[in-house]
Amino acid sequence: MIRETREKLKVSRGVFARQLRVNERTLEKWEQGRAKPNKQAAALILLTRKFPDTLKRLAQLAA
Repeated sequence: MIRETREKLKVSRGVFARQLRVNERTLEKWEQGRAKPNKQAAALILLTRKFPDTLKRLAQLAA
């Protein structure tokens, strides 16, 4: 589901990892099922899947 979300957004693993504020290797492990995201990251990924502009809006709020 995580990889599908990233691919739906048409962003690289590196870009998606930076947007989620995680290490690229961590995101890789999540995508491969070798690790699970914490509850906050999982919720953010689900929101992003449903509302693709979520990360962009959050970045604007943080700026």
